[in-house]
Amino acid sequence: MPDAVVVGSGLNGLAAAIAIARAGR
Repeated sequence: MPDAVVVGSGLNGLAAAIAIARAGR
């Protein structure tokens, strides 16, 4: 299920980006 993997990575990446952004502020 490539789609599932891509979606999972996207969600994880998004959460990581938000966490990093909050940490930066």
